[in-house]
Amino acid sequence: MRKFLVVVDETPECLNAIRFAARRAKKTGGGLQMLFVIPPREFQHWIGVGDIMQQEAREAAEARFEEVAGKVSENVGITAEFA
Repeated sequence: MRKFLVVVDETPECLNAIRFAARRAKKTGGGLQMLFVIPPREFQHWIGVGDIMQQEAREAAEARFEEVAGKVSENVGITAEFA
């Protein structure tokens, strides 16, 4: 099975890339993989604060993923899960 990998971020081009990849995946019987990169934490002075920052980044990534996954599901009919 073909898999199409799309990087998810906050840019407007991201939605175009996801739309294109989702349509290609559906047309070819493939799958869609979405990747959201969370940069490593740079704040190392207080570990507790760094952990909170990392958790907030993950929550933002999950929210963005849910947003784009919903659009993919509506427009193309492919469902996606956050892993």
